[in-house]
Amino acid sequence: MSTQESQLKSDLQSLQETFRELSLRLAEAAGNLGRSGRPPSEDIIQQLDGAHRRFRELQEGAFQLAAGEHMAAPTVSDRATIPDLLALLRQVDETRTIRQKKQDQLQKARCVLDRVLSIVHKNSASFAPLADLHAKASGLRDQALAESDQPVIPELENLAEGRHPYCDFLHLLEHHEDIDDDRWVQLNESITQAFGKPLAIATARKKLKMKGNQEAVASRVALAPGVRSQEAVASWVALAPGVRSQEAGVRRRALTLRIPLPRRSIPRRCPRPRVWNLLMQPPRPL
Repeated sequence: MSTQESQLKSDLQSLQETFRELSLRLAEAAGNLGRSGRPPSEDIIQQLDGAHRRFRELQEGAFQLAAGEHMAAPTVSDRATIPDLLALLRQVDETRTIRQKKQDQLQKARCVLDRVLSIVHKNSASFAPLADLHAKASGLRDQALAESDQPVIPELENLAEGRHPYCDFLHLLEHHEDIDDDRWVQLNESITQAFGKPLAIATARKKLKMKGNQEAVASRVALAPGVRSQEAVASWVALAPGVRSQEAGVRRRALTLRIPLPRRSIPRRCPRPRVWNLLMQPPRPL
């Protein structure tokens, strides 16, 4: 439940307690009016009028929240009660939870489809089985982007939960060296049944690959040569964090100054002074 809904719920509960207190005072005023003909005091009338205005304000807030979630408000608003508005807030919260879950599923499905669409053939740019695969994945992605109040279709839901042949295809393509033989056979059979034997053979022979982040960044930078603004650099670096292009490396090396320091020549061993032993010298000729 959002902060606005929580505050609105708290205000409605507080107003309900105010109504209970007012009901006791009105019952006493009604008894006095019937027995002695004494009208209610101005204080009670002002409190009742203020509580009525406050109820209309909270009712309008609840109706606006319902409209934001494309929910139909009660047709007879004059007969709405505080329990009705509290129930409406619960419905708004449930609707928002379902919508958020749907958006998360669609986002996960789009991520899987984007990875599928990034697969290319190493040797052939027009590999027919891969082109058919891309066409189907592109159609599914368009469905995932479409705005609709209908529930998520089962195929997109399976994509989001990792139970689709596309997920098996990606898993075998990316982790073919890390899986055991039984799992490899299982994934290969799933790809063969879903997409055909040619695509399964190309996957097994490692003829397919996914476009790396460097290629994606290079293509984006090539679209705007010469642009070196902070916004441009931040935009393409954010698309592939951790990528260090050759140009960036050149700039980094150019900015690195290396100042040579003089080196002092220190001999490894200091020469030992020659000390002649005068006592051991040979006698000089007379």
